[in-house]
Amino acid sequence: VIYFENPFQNFKMGDVFRIIEVKDNGSFTFERMTEFIIGQTTNEVLESVAGDFKYHGPTRQVSIYGLPIHLSNMEWKLLEVLITMRAVPLSNHTLLGKIWGPEYINDTGYLRVWVSRLRQKIGHTHIKTIAGYGYRFFLDP
Repeated sequence: VIYFENPFQNFKMGDVFRIIEVKDNGSFTFERMTEFIIGQTTNEVLESVAGDFKYHGPTRQVSIYGLPIHLSNMEWKLLEVLITMRAVPLSNHTLLGKIWGPEYINDTGYLRVWVSRLRQKIGHTHIKTIAGYGYRFFLDP
C-alpha cells in the first residue's frame, strides 16, 4: 500500500486551479489561480471578434451590438466572476460560494435562474453549460 501526501490539503472547496504542464508519465504541475474578490472592479475591457459583445470592467458597462445593457447587481456579479475566471469551467458550487456565500453552495436551481436571466440579456452564446458541473464564459463561441 502506498500513501500519497494530499497536495490539496491547504486549499478549500471552491479554489480554482490551472494546469501548467502535463508530463509524459501523466503527472502534472498546477497552480491555484488568484482569488477573485466580489465587488473588486476588474480592469478588463473585452470585445468579441464578431463585435456583438463588449464588456468594460472599469465602468461596469456591457453592450450588445453597441446597445447598452442594464444588469442588476446580481447579474453583474455573476458576469464579472464568469469573465474574470473564463480560463476554466466553474462549478456550480464555486459560483454559488463566490457570489452568494457558502450557505448557498447547494442551491443550483437558484444559480440556474440567474444564469437564465443573464443569458436573456447578453444572449445564449457566451455562457456555456458544462453538463453536470457548471458554467464557462466564452468571449468568442
